[in-house]
Amino acid sequence: PWTTLILSERDCPNDLNVSHSQRVCVLLAGLLSILFLAASVVAPPVALLPVGGVLFIAAIDRLSVKQRISTLVRILSLIGVLIIGWQLAARFGYWSSIPLVLVSAVFLLNLPFYLFIARARGPLFACISLPLQLLFYLYCGGSFAWAVITHFSRPAARNDSKQFLPIRQTGSLKACEH
Repeated sequence: PWTTLILSERDCPNDLNVSHSQRVCVLLAGLLSILFLAASVVAPPVALLPVGGVLFIAAIDRLSVKQRISTLVRILSLIGVLIIGWQLAARFGYWSSIPLVLVSAVFLLNLPFYLFIARARGPLFACISLPLQLLFYLYCGGSFAWAVITHFSRPAARNDSKQFLPIRQTGSLKACEH
């Protein structure tokens, strides 16, 4: 409904989840998924990273609910993440740092949100929520793209959009009005 309203009004407000920073986050999440798909084609084991990530997040979340996570588990988790990063860097070179930059940009654009989560549920919960927010941004981008495609594929929308196309009148461009 929101996309249809935005398209019919021909104005995208800088408000709530359609703010400029959130649009950038959707773009960054899309770029991250494209990089992931490309890396999965070049090195198929990369496709297993999300499965490992989900299992890791589930295990850490389960541990954090039952008890405070020990320093040993935190250190081993950090070492595991560093080993995976090192392996990716060895395989792909500097290209492996691009996803880290994209994820860091999403994190920084949403820093107040993550600080709020960290205060409410702890820093570990804030870290665990980052992949879920990236998934949310992918969903938002896909939903918006689908709505735009369906909006402009309707015959009424195609005819309606033609009335706003610029036409040439006496050497200048003016909007066609009916």
